[in-house]
Amino acid sequence: MKRLVELYRNPKIIGALFLAWWITLPMQSAIFAISFGFFTLNPNLIFTLILAPTLLFNLKSLSKKDWLLLSFLFLWFLYAVFYGVTNKFNAFVKFDIRNLLNQFLFACTILGAFKVLNWEKFKELLVVGLRLSFLVLIISGLFEFTTGMHVVGSYTAKFDDARISNIFFAPTYIYDNPNNFVLYFNFFLMALIVFDDKIRRNIFLIILLAGLSYFFAFLASSKFGVIVSFCVLALAIILALLTNYRTIFRKKNVVYLAPIVIVLLVVLNNKLWLGSVYSPPDKFYLKEFTVVEKVDNKYRSLQLDEKYNKSELAQISDDLEEAKLNDPNNSGNIRKNLILNGFFAIKQAPILGVGPGQYAELTSEDKFPNYVKTVNSSHNFPIEIVSQYGIFGWIYFIFLFGIFISILLLKSIERELKICVLLFIALQSIFWMMPSAYLLLDIEWMLLPLLLCFLAHYQSLKPANGKG
Repeated sequence: MKRLVELYRNPKIIGALFLAWWITLPMQSAIFAISFGFFTLNPNLIFTLILAPTLLFNLKSLSKKDWLLLSFLFLWFLYAVFYGVTNKFNAFVKFDIRNLLNQFLFACTILGAFKVLNWEKFKELLVVGLRLSFLVLIISGLFEFTTGMHVVGSYTAKFDDARISNIFFAPTYIYDNPNNFVLYFNFFLMALIVFDDKIRRNIFLIILLAGLSYFFAFLASSKFGVIVSFCVLALAIILALLTNYRTIFRKKNVVYLAPIVIVLLVVLNNKLWLGSVYSPPDKFYLKEFTVVEKVDNKYRSLQLDEKYNKSELAQISDDLEEAKLNDPNNSGNIRKNLILNGFFAIKQAPILGVGPGQYAELTSEDKFPNYVKTVNSSHNFPIEIVSQYGIFGWIYFIFLFGIFISILLLKSIERELKICVLLFIALQSIFWMMPSAYLLLDIEWMLLPLLLCFLAHYQSLKPANGKG
């Protein structure tokens, strides 16, 4: 036992295991995985199970905030198990129980490593892990865009019935969805800006990465991803202004100011072709449609403008736009109904929610009042956990908001870093709406413990020592 205690308190051993944990994180269950039905044993889970007990041998180092988070996550998990035991242990319930257990284990792993390692070593390994995960996404994203090849999954199965468009080239990596890829890309990008001092201080690099973020979001037709990329770009501009506000017009800042001025002058000084986005719908949109006619026992295809006059084309355009807006299968209408169904579930069980996995189950059984086609997941993290877990969901957001306020009030932190971490937290509200479900993602499991480590370190510093 003494030997085991020494091992779990040894910074070198814990540091090596923590690095291995980060290296295996991007693999998930795509490599060297064994499925047991209820869960899949993969390399990252193995390292998680090895590292999680670190806290048991370092209990004295836990703060009140650590105890609060761990107690909350463990009680949340126990509630889900209790629900399964007293109600039904179907696939939906088991899936959520697994996610909540992983969330607790990730918190133990990250907090345990933080307690054994000093902040500088912890942050060094964290940055290595974030860079590795981020580079995996960049390499995979460029490969998928260039070749049009993807890891086979439910998403690629849709291609057989789809017409060629951006989605054929939008990266998915192993997440089986371009939106999830964009989510992971932006999460790791913002995490790097917060924890990696070199990246945060390299404004030019942040601008380039914001452009790459926009590129991937555009391919995925992700409106939320586009918003995030512009937020990152705005952050870069703010950091540049804050860093050099006294010398903004000096030679070193020309690289940021001159391109903006040049583009503005070109745009203002030349006639612009409006393109397909801002042109009248009948100019480009209707050209996607053809009419097939049978003449003299032969079929021929015609463009709409070959068959109809301008007034008829305008009417067709208006009718199609109205039909699109009113279509119950429209993605906007589906998302709205998913939220309304969530509110319905909250009203039915406001205290403890309808139960783990029950949003998806009730949707699949058509027990909600609003039509959502075949979509079972809420596509909205607050709805996902509040409707299913009631007070546990509210506590999660209260805890996150508490961290936000605590960081906002910190005096032992440089202004630029504070802006970055506050934006990182604020952007979670956009991240929560990007995937179909959020509780199953490992980036959700790591968010609170990482922010808690960040807060603990900077609260331990004196105001005069608050540099990066």
